[in-house]
Amino acid sequence: MPGDQFDEVLRLRPDGLVEAAGPISLKKDDPKKPPDTVMEMCVWVVQANAASNAMTGPDPGADPADPDLPSGKLAVANDRWRLVLPPMGDARLADGAATAVAIGVRMDMENNQQKALLWVQPVTLAATTSQAAGA
Repeated sequence: MPGDQFDEVLRLRPDGLVEAAGPISLKKDDPKKPPDTVMEMCVWVVQANAASNAMTGPDPGADPADPDLPSGKLAVANDRWRLVLPPMGDARLADGAATAVAIGVRMDMENNQQKALLWVQPVTLAATTSQAAGA
């Protein structure tokens, strides 16, 4: 769907996890019609020699804005999605350019039909550092 994508900058946590996230349009033009539902999503973030990946269905009640969203939990709410990805193997992603890929299934609740999701886009990974309290 138009507007479904990754944020331009994805957070690379100090523990090596990647916080993949972005907007998602699940509502219909007619507010009387039920919104679509994300059934499953597989997300990859890759660089030349490293990758992070997770595949899962949405976790009911999970909030994309939750700073403590655990690895492998897909949160979809308020026109946003977020999935925390663990590293694949020993190589770690680094700050800088990467490619993000999402493949998934959304359910058209009005017509009871599944639709494919596919997004591929360049992103930037940016590490964050925790700051001392009061700093």
